[in-house]
Amino acid sequence: MEQHFLVNPEKIGRILSHAEPTPRDHVIELGAGAGTIAQHLPPVGRLTLVERDSELAADLEVRFPDSEVRPTDAIPVLPDLAGDVLLVSLPHTLVQEVLDRLRPGSFRCVLLAVREGQDLSPWGDRFSFTEVAALSGRDF
Repeated sequence: MEQHFLVNPEKIGRILSHAEPTPRDHVIELGAGAGTIAQHLPPVGRLTLVERDSELAADLEVRFPDSEVRPTDAIPVLPDLAGDVLLVSLPHTLVQEVLDRLRPGSFRCVLLAVREGQDLSPWGDRFSFTEVAALSGRDF
């Protein structure tokens, strides 16, 4: 599977500003990839990075030695995760699986990329949605 990492600092800043992570928060990023979002995080109480690519996970362990790196597929572990902020850096094609497995109330804020025009109404009774940033191919 081809990997795409968000690198636009303005869009990353907008996303993290909306998440409002605090120094006491537990932040979890699913699909942390090369750490392009995690490197912009302000200090947080606990950081968990989930990345299934073993080479990328090994690099994350070196770059973020104070974080927990979980070298595993994010979708199966999602129901067992809880924290303050969840950053979902997975392909938009996995949004349905993420929303189906995400337990309401397990995070204060969840940020995920959805494709333009994607119908989120099937999850409207469980979650509320706000557009934070429109991403394009130039942002990756």
